[in-house]
Amino acid sequence: MNRIQFATALGVAISLLIPAVNAVTAHGGFMPFGPGMRNSVMSGIQDSADFAIKIHPPVENLDDTLKSLDGIMMMEDAERRAANEDFVDAEQRLLAVHKGKIREIVAAAMEPIHALFTQLRIDLDAVMQNHDTL
Repeated sequence: MNRIQFATALGVAISLLIPAVNAVTAHGGFMPFGPGMRNSVMSGIQDSADFAIKIHPPVENLDDTLKSLDGIMMMEDAERRAANEDFVDAEQRLLAVHKGKIREIVAAAMEPIHALFTQLRIDLDAVMQNHDTL
């Protein structure tokens, strides 16, 4: 009997047994399958599978794991340093722009005072020239 025939026969047997099996548990509830029926169905399904999965815990050397973690930490540190350098560069550019704006504001505010001193210097130079000619 090949797997397809077995699976078909198993499906027919289950569909015929479901209405026929009306076992009542000790608590009065309905139990469609007896305890042995579930095991027999599961073993039939497992036997007809085309593949088997074997699950086992991962086996890795502690030194390899620590080296991998160190490598990941080094990469993360390098990325963090690069991001920090980019941030500092952006801050320096922004600071330079703000310094320029502050210089413009101060120069505009001090312009009348500079004009006053410039006029005073011109008057002082004229007085000094007159004094030298006397």
